[in-house]
Amino acid sequence: MYLPTFAAATVRLLSCWSYPSRVWVGYLLLAIWLCGCWNGWSLARAAQAASDPTETKVWEYAPYQVRIWYAVHPDVNLPEAARSHWLGQLELDLQRAYQATWRLQIDAIPDVLYWEAVRHLEYMTLEDLQRHEYSLVVSTTHADTQSIKSLTAAAELPTIAISEVSQRLLQHQAERDPPDPDSPTGRVLNKLNATRESDLTIARSVADGSLAAALVPRSLTTNAESLRQLPTLLSWQTDVIVNRCDKIFFLVVQPGDQGYQVQVRELDSAMRHWGPTITFTSDNWWQAARISALAVQSAFAPVARVEQAEDNVAVLRHRAGGLITDDENAVHPARIRVGDVLQPIIRRDDRNGNATLLQTLDFTFAAVTQSDGIHMRANVYTYSGGPGLRGRQNPRTTRWLLRVRPQATSSELQFVARGQPQKQLSGCFVFGQDPLSGQLSQLGRSDWRGRMNVPSPDSPVRILPHELHEQRMTTLRKLRDDAIQEAHELHQQSVQHAKAAGLEPPPFAPPNLTNIDVPIDSSALIQLNTPIVQVYVKNGNQVVARLPIVPGLKAVEHVELPDDALRVQAEAIVGGFQGQILDLVGQRNLLAARVKLDVQNGQLERASENLNRLRDLGDFNQMNDQLSRIQRDILERSGDSLSGTVRAPIDRMFKATRDMLQKFLQDDLVAQTAQLIQSAPVSQQPEN
Repeated sequence: MYLPTFAAATVRLLSCWSYPSRVWVGYLLLAIWLCGCWNGWSLARAAQAASDPTETKVWEYAPYQVRIWYAVHPDVNLPEAARSHWLGQLELDLQRAYQATWRLQIDAIPDVLYWEAVRHLEYMTLEDLQRHEYSLVVSTTHADTQSIKSLTAAAELPTIAISEVSQRLLQHQAERDPPDPDSPTGRVLNKLNATRESDLTIARSVADGSLAAALVPRSLTTNAESLRQLPTLLSWQTDVIVNRCDKIFFLVVQPGDQGYQVQVRELDSAMRHWGPTITFTSDNWWQAARISALAVQSAFAPVARVEQAEDNVAVLRHRAGGLITDDENAVHPARIRVGDVLQPIIRRDDRNGNATLLQTLDFTFAAVTQSDGIHMRANVYTYSGGPGLRGRQNPRTTRWLLRVRPQATSSELQFVARGQPQKQLSGCFVFGQDPLSGQLSQLGRSDWRGRMNVPSPDSPVRILPHELHEQRMTTLRKLRDDAIQEAHELHQQSVQHAKAAGLEPPPFAPPNLTNIDVPIDSSALIQLNTPIVQVYVKNGNQVVARLPIVPGLKAVEHVELPDDALRVQAEAIVGGFQGQILDLVGQRNLLAARVKLDVQNGQLERASENLNRLRDLGDFNQMNDQLSRIQRDILERSGDSLSGTVRAPIDRMFKATRDMLQKFLQDDLVAQTAQLIQSAPVSQQPEN
């Protein structure tokens, strides 16, 4: 209706202008009209995206779709008015806390999951949620269903079998959440044919080809090879709910020792990641709503996405960060702040959008060092040789990060052999590294079980952004290199002066490098809200792992180390042999000095006795043969199972030992000492 009016007004306006100006004014009005149409269409699309939770949205302006499933234990006897007040207050508190960043829906937990949540919320898994759900299966041997591979094709079948018990359950759920009758799911439900047979009997009939298709519990379809399971998107089942929501919270209220106990656990839908169980207590029911809201806030993990990543630095994008606009909301529970620690999770999808990989990157964390509310920079801490947050960028692979929520102040490290989890590694030394100075301090040693406790640091952990840390370390290395070079130059001058004066040259005195430091700008320091402990694991004389740990994130952190017990044993044997070499070198030098002193004192008989003792000591050939036998025994003991990564350090140890033999024992000390006695004058011989 507006287009004819706009056109008429345009014609009247253009009639007032001459021909050359009329053309340019017409172009200008056309451009204004097109811009207005574009803005109107954009606003309409934005309004539609805001009202449709399944619409693709801009990451930083998309609120979280949150669903809370609550369960109240039967022993909590409350009137309906008190329970309604609790729900209303809970929703009000959460809406006030999260404002535009959440779209909240609170429902009672489904009946089939009620006792699962009440009895063991802490141990619930995604399989527990899907155990009582239904799936459409077709026979791969039946003539009517051999080629059916989708729910749309299965909806064209004349009939689908189901047990009477299952049909009653589905009807009850369909009354609460009715599906679209024109959808494939709705057409499938309309073609159900109930029988008195059990679900197990119906599943077996489909497997042997007696029935073409049936709707049975998922637990009956896992081991049947002749069944083809089709994605059945019933609106009340986990697959649909998880795809519609970003976060699902399980909230359970139970009687406590002194009042009520509130337990909350978060399920991140996209990453299928379960958070820790948060437990709060309330003295009375009127505070239970506030306590429940606080528990939900503690269980909530804000999400970020990797935009760009290098070895030690990553650029992240904050989910719903653009919806937090006030500076007063710096403590907004949905905000990721500077100093927060995030843990990455990788998801890889197939062509249909189904997850084929959901992997939490253990011993990899990102510490936020800079944020503008939407974009963030973070230091990346990962294990030795780990990929960090780097990886191939493609539409099917996403790298998300969730804020960590440790529930304890320490974690136990469990050291096991790689590929042999039943083999514990005891005697591993654990060191902690200071993030600023790089100094190492021993934290402890693994016990006979291969375990060692890593506590949270007593003082807050402070870090520098990676760029500033690298600049500081580069400057520090240059200062230390300059100090060493200056010390060498001074030593050379002292040697020249000593030679000119006919004196013994002084030994080189290395400078004290511990006093050299680079001041740190306190304003650049960042205090971590959750401490990260950089752990170094040393087995024998070799550092075998570098691991960043967040104490309390897990009760037990399983660490797989290379099974190099043979290397540790070889280190002990070769270390003892090197001690024998040093002892032998000391005895040889002592006897040679005694012979020289005896010759100077004219005691040639005693000098001859000391020379014989010197000859009786082991020489280079004897020690080299003994070392070869030790090396041969170690290699024979390992057989053909010795890998190159284990054999390389063993070979280096034996090579260093042979170099030591050649340096200290491959000389003519015996011949030189004997020459001293032979060259002694006869007049120095003592009289009888």
